[in-house]
Amino acid sequence: EGEHILTRWFPENDVMIHKVIDKPIAMYDMKSLMHGQTMIRPDGLSGAGIFEFEKAEVEAKVIKFKYEEFDSDTADFRLKDDALANELTFSTINVNAHVSFKDRNGLFKSNGGGSFIDFPQNQYICYMDEFKWFMDNDKIELSAGETAANEASDVKLEGAQFISVHPDQDSLSFFSSKATYNIHKKIIRAAGVKYINVADAMVYPDKQEITILKKAKIKTLHNAKVVASYITQYHHIYNATINIFGKKNYSGSGYIDYVDEIERKQTIFLQNLGVQPSGQTYATAVIKDTAQFKLSPVYDFYGKVNLFANNEFLTFDGHCRIKHDCDLLTKNWFSFKTEINPNDIYIPIDSLTKNVAGKPLIASVLLSSDSLGVYSAFLNRKKRPSNQEVIAAQGFLHYDKTTEEYRISNKDKLQEMSFNGNFLSLSTKSCKIYGEGKINLGAQLGQVTLNAAGLVTQNQLDNESIFDLVFITNFFFTDDALKKMTKRLQESSTLDPAKLDRPTFEKGLRELLGKDEGDKLIAE
Repeated sequence: EGEHILTRWFPENDVMIHKVIDKPIAMYDMKSLMHGQTMIRPDGLSGAGIFEFEKAEVEAKVIKFKYEEFDSDTADFRLKDDALANELTFSTINVNAHVSFKDRNGLFKSNGGGSFIDFPQNQYICYMDEFKWFMDNDKIELSAGETAANEASDVKLEGAQFISVHPDQDSLSFFSSKATYNIHKKIIRAAGVKYINVADAMVYPDKQEITILKKAKIKTLHNAKVVASYITQYHHIYNATINIFGKKNYSGSGYIDYVDEIERKQTIFLQNLGVQPSGQTYATAVIKDTAQFKLSPVYDFYGKVNLFANNEFLTFDGHCRIKHDCDLLTKNWFSFKTEINPNDIYIPIDSLTKNVAGKPLIASVLLSSDSLGVYSAFLNRKKRPSNQEVIAAQGFLHYDKTTEEYRISNKDKLQEMSFNGNFLSLSTKSCKIYGEGKINLGAQLGQVTLNAAGLVTQNQLDNESIFDLVFITNFFFTDDALKKMTKRLQESSTLDPAKLDRPTFEKGLRELLGKDEGDKLIAE
């Protein structure tokens, strides 16, 4: 029924039109209101305009009314909330609508062409293909068709896209195959969500489900998985607790496995997971000294662990300890910071290497002027500050599984012994220290310069040291004296000839003169 209605009848077209002047036409339960006009034809009643019912409204050019239902091929649908002074809580455009008052539901299907669903209270939109509204349950069920897309690492994403329109979330989006909307609580529950692309990571929600609250807040994800970055996919974090704040920002915690060279798995808890200003995912962890954590079977570790998505390996920043049974060498915890490749570990050793107390540690064969004589330190402290470092090695610490020895030198020499540089090794079988390179005998000879290079073997158990050296001396000497000395040497028949092809001689020349000059002299 209606009041203040303009009625026009067109007999030739067999149609009667009722047009609203200032009060809507009441229909069905007399609580449903038609704003616009209705048209009565022999085939039934239709309308054009906005039809209000059950806190909802349909706007269309053609609405076909029946006894307990109505339909529209092309309509806009909106839901209002009484608690929010009739503000919109759900809306969509360009849908095919069927509403049944008998079944107490409405079925809406997208017509495409830019049709999307708006959740104003959640500040999200989505492109679901159809949804069903349950009038009495304050619930909407949404489902997607065969729409699919490929993102990130070419993973096929099926379903419809949800996009945040919150101004601080940079159009955060994800794909969902189906979802429900609680009209009363303003909660979207999306299912079939394979992952969400955030910053440089892919966040996989548990059971492929996420919940969106008011103001685009995604409910904290538990037991989630994070893969970072989505390009390199170096790091897989599991059992994670994640808060997503926007397209470029998330934080949380989780677990990652460290797998060493013998495939032994150790779990690291990443207590702080987030995004750097550059957009790179990072994470930090702390391994306690009671954790008995091992970088490999020959390295113990405790300290900090840092993860950077663009780096293949974790960065360890703390203290390490080697493993041996050499009683004369204390096994000290020593400081370092570097990325660790579990299958090929190189640990930096330099002048900044210290023990837990902050005291410097060295790797060297040493000479004492007192009863100590010659002794060795392999990541140990000097016994006395005045002790002379005969052959000290720095660079990287590496364990050679074939010879079962720890080695320290520059990385080139560790990989190929023919390269120059000081080298020191500790055999875990014999506890012998072996060194090669430039030798400092600590001799103060005034105007005579003495440079030495060669090999040193120090047997700690027998207190025996063997030096095999090449010397170069430089001092003032007259030409006449040099000629006489040369002649005496040439004429002597009792002297053994020098073995110029000895490895020690050749290595020594290269160390003292440089590779190019040494090779040239050896060739001559």
